[in-house]
Amino acid sequence: MPRLSNSAINKYLSCPKSFDYHYNQKLRDPTKSAALLFGDAMDNALNALLKGKNVDPLDVFNQKWEVNKVQGDEYEDIPENLFVRYAESDFDKDLLQEEDLLYIKTKYMETGYTHENPMDLYKEILEVKKSLGYDQLTQDQIRIFNLMNWFSLKRKAAPMIEAYKKVVVPRIHKVHDVQKYIALENNEGDSVIGYIDMIVDVIMDDGQVVTAIADNKTSSIDYSRDSVVKSQQLTIYGLAENINYGAYFVLKKQIQKNKKKVCNKCGYDGIKKETNKLTTAKTCDIVLSDGKRCHGEWTETISPEARVDIIVDELRPRTKEIVSEVLE
Repeated sequence: MPRLSNSAINKYLSCPKSFDYHYNQKLRDPTKSAALLFGDAMDNALNALLKGKNVDPLDVFNQKWEVNKVQGDEYEDIPENLFVRYAESDFDKDLLQEEDLLYIKTKYMETGYTHENPMDLYKEILEVKKSLGYDQLTQDQIRIFNLMNWFSLKRKAAPMIEAYKKVVVPRIHKVHDVQKYIALENNEGDSVIGYIDMIVDVIMDDGQVVTAIADNKTSSIDYSRDSVVKSQQLTIYGLAENINYGAYFVLKKQIQKNKKKVCNKCGYDGIKKETNKLTTAKTCDIVLSDGKRCHGEWTETISPEARVDIIVDELRPRTKEIVSEVLE
């Protein structure tokens, strides 16, 4: 009897021919979305945290962000893997550390590039990508482009994990299961299989504690407030476990940097009194007692901070009926 995952069901419903190519004939795109690899590495890190393992979840993430096996495909040397595709929103130059930039520069100088500043090379590659298309990039350009995006996402992981500890963990009253395997059969003996991220007792906004099928998500966009009740996957898992609530814990990949500037000459903090915003001036623009601008150099720092959205809702009976009809 057939055993299908939720993603396989969705592929079949959207295009049976695509399902046939992918699952029966094994004709698959060799590329993999960086979002999928990043999300899986974060899942492993957060699972270790929820299971109470005596390990640093960031260490778990870093290990999986180097080499990982996702959906049966193993991806080695993820930092420079030619088959990993990144989105523009993955990159944030402000998060790259000096050691990252030094490593990147060493790597691209080995291939013959002589750019003094890695960002100049990145912009050059990005222009080619935008004007001619990704497929027109050379392998060296793809490796450098991927490496810089890989480092950016690597630096996003720490504030995301910290935000999860601060926002999500206090809302979890009890962890019942993590990565639980399920198989939901229909009357014909066909099975829908999958792994539930977690089954937890979660504290609602009003203080009520409910048992929920919960899923960790990493995203660059906001999830709608009704995303739980619309989720086929959460509904399938809820039916399998006879649980009536679902939850999404959404870690946002857009990092708030909390930039600060301090003038090395006069100590000005760079906050303009009239707007209460950080000045964009390249040198200190405070006017001193002699009526002249300071023009001192800035020391700039950032304190990266991630946002987490918690969406908990009751799985609607009508959604369960629709999913049940699909499974039949």
